[in-house]
Amino acid sequence: MSLLDLELRPGQGLGVFELGASLWNVIDLLREDKTRYPHIDVKYDNHNPSTSPIILHLRPHIDLLFSPLAQRLHTISVRRLRHLPNSTAPTTLTLRYSQHGDTLNGVGQTAGPGVVKETVVLSSPNTVLRRASVNKIFGPTYPGDTLSFPGIWFGFDEDGSTPGGIASRSISGSPPTIATVTGVHADRNAEVKRVVICQRSKEAGDTMGEIAECPAMDGELRTAIVEPRKGVKLFFYSTAHDQPLPPVYIRIGHTTSEDLLCDLGPPLRVFYKEDDRMTIHAARGPQEPDEGYFYNYFQHGIDVLLSGTTHKVRKIILHSNVPGSYQFQRYKRCPWEIHAAALPPNQAPRIASLGDRIDKIKLLFTSSKENRAPPSMVLDRSADAQNAPTLPGGVTS
Repeated sequence: MSLLDLELRPGQGLGVFELGASLWNVIDLLREDKTRYPHIDVKYDNHNPSTSPIILHLRPHIDLLFSPLAQRLHTISVRRLRHLPNSTAPTTLTLRYSQHGDTLNGVGQTAGPGVVKETVVLSSPNTVLRRASVNKIFGPTYPGDTLSFPGIWFGFDEDGSTPGGIASRSISGSPPTIATVTGVHADRNAEVKRVVICQRSKEAGDTMGEIAECPAMDGELRTAIVEPRKGVKLFFYSTAHDQPLPPVYIRIGHTTSEDLLCDLGPPLRVFYKEDDRMTIHAARGPQEPDEGYFYNYFQHGIDVLLSGTTHKVRKIILHSNVPGSYQFQRYKRCPWEIHAAALPPNQAPRIASLGDRIDKIKLLFTSSKENRAPPSMVLDRSADAQNAPTLPGGVTS
């Protein structure tokens, strides 16, 4: 079992995990460190996967809770600090805390000329974290079943009241709702069994809500406004509120490959379109071949199809990164909104966003005969392979 030596940063994160980081980025980190995190379980609501909170359980100690819509790291729970179930041997987990500010990776990291940030070991195979130690290091707090501080709280039960050990309660640092101090909870020598890290801001809401804007989001996609038949306008997070990043407008038939390289940078992959089976449905005749190619921006959840002759945008594809789908974790979730033209034009635009039911989205395009959506085509993803296995959900309409 690999040694885990992690630093607690109240309101910010744990080790390499930063609150506000996207699910796509975090899983990518875990793939690069399979030695320390060899066993990972992904938990979500099978009945409503597109808007379900997601929990990554890094066995045996860490639970990472991601918000339902933005898929960003909302809460970090650390449990089984000293012993694993049915075992008396100490674990290999060490938790540290910097008393004079936050460090990046541990003991003695220099914060500036002549200044060294000190860290204290909270819990380790040789150190037991107790109520008295928490009070000594973090100071006074409100009475209750947990010791709650801005951005962090400590529990004395082995597991929380919800799956994965993440308790169903406010994570804003406010006093616990239940303020009974009895039995072992009142014992200053009570052993801490769980540590939960969350945002300091009250705007963070509860564990089922979305996360407040934070530095981990800087430069990442905030919203993609879809204008049907026109294009997509991209808005990005910026920590410099007085200097917001300008939006990027990708216009169908106008934006070129050079424009994309200037505005979004080089794509993570370029895919040349070879499957021409859909050209039979195209408006142009077969005598007008146009071998297109895709710019794959996995980090934004966007694919852009460009013409092979004019090198202008022909199609834009936005991905929702739905858990359980065959493309899960290939793309980061794109936070899209569809702004359809108002009918009549002098009214506000009709809007549908990620998380809305498909019936509401269909209404944007079925309010008139001219805008009525065509019937769906059926795509069988296993049709290209001989003796291909039957895939669950392998046919898409």
